[in-house]
Amino acid sequence: SDEDAKTLALWCNKIEEHYSKHHGHPTPMDIEWAKDGITGELFIVQARPETVRSAQKANILLQTQVIEHDPTIVVQGNAI
Repeated sequence: SDEDAKTLALWCNKIEEHYSKHHGHPTPMDIEWAKDGITGELFIVQARPETVRSAQKANILLQTQVIEHDPTIVVQGNAI
């Protein structure tokens, strides 16, 4: 829900602010959360420094172009 998203955003900002202050520099975090299916209560289950995106070099532009497209359907199914 919108309220859950706002709550999670607030919590995530607080977590990032805490660790950024602790490390002395901006520290993006990889934060996992869960929602109880019965009570609807939200939980932060894990928070750790993000390592993939922050390790990439800045100012690098990667440009790709799709030249051909094969419209053959490979898989069909129903989302549940």
